[in-house]
Amino acid sequence: MFGYLSKDEKLEAEHLFSSLKICFSHLLLFDSLLHEFRTIKYLKEVKKHMKGTIKWYNARKGYGFIQSDDNKDVFVHRSAIPMGVDLYEGDNVEFEIEDSDRGPQAKNLKKA
Repeated sequence: MFGYLSKDEKLEAEHLFSSLKICFSHLLLFDSLLHEFRTIKYLKEVKKHMKGTIKWYNARKGYGFIQSDDNKDVFVHRSAIPMGVDLYEGDNVEFEIEDSDRGPQAKNLKKA
């Protein structure tokens, strides 16, 4: 590949070529990670607004669970429910979702 170069020039060219290969592989890795980050960010935005059905809700205790349209259980606390809205098993709802230390939690809930 480097037949017309001196021995020192060949070593330098091979080193440079190796460095370029490493840079190129890092660039591909960076591009892949950037794509994955954008995908995750997009999915989080899409999942932020969800629909579901009240699985159960205990008004006295002030909490319950929603079964989201993607069959995940989502915790709902009374603080996510507007004043004057009563929740019953089977009610269709729309809500935003946020991660909590105990898992997904509904916020800004409204009846659908």
